[in-house]
Amino acid sequence: MMSSQQDENKEDILNSYAAIRVQIAALEAKKKELEPAAIQAALDIFAANSEKKGGKNVYQNDYGKIQLQFRTKKPNPDEHADLQTLDELIQLESEKAKRENAQQIEEVRYRIAELEDILAKLTQTEKGSILAREREKLIERLTSKVPAISFFHS
Repeated sequence: MMSSQQDENKEDILNSYAAIRVQIAALEAKKKELEPAAIQAALDIFAANSEKKGGKNVYQNDYGKIQLQFRTKKPNPDEHADLQTLDELIQLESEKAKRENAQQIEEVRYRIAELEDILAKLTQTEKGSILAREREKLIERLTSKVPAISFFHS
């Protein structure tokens, strides 16, 4: 039977875990809030120093250095009507082609299935098949449940 002290220790551990998760969430929110201003500051520093050589390092202190990076961001069709319209037209044309070529598509799929079956037979021996089944059985025996905890901020 567990002592009251052991129960308190477990509660302390879980309390600390929950407190850290709350702190992490608060820091993530603060980071998200500061990020637009930080990006603008980095852009300003980069623009002011663009004639100097030195890459994209824009700030450095004892915590580390901050680099300005330019990542490609593709447009979201939901935010651009023209892109959404083109996506819909492409989908309609694809469906049209599938209807018009349904018989040929079915024949090709059937032939592909036949070829995959032939390929599977040509690339495996009986011993290999037995070993593959043994491997699956071993994976099944070695699979286990690993405890994890989730935290939901109240």
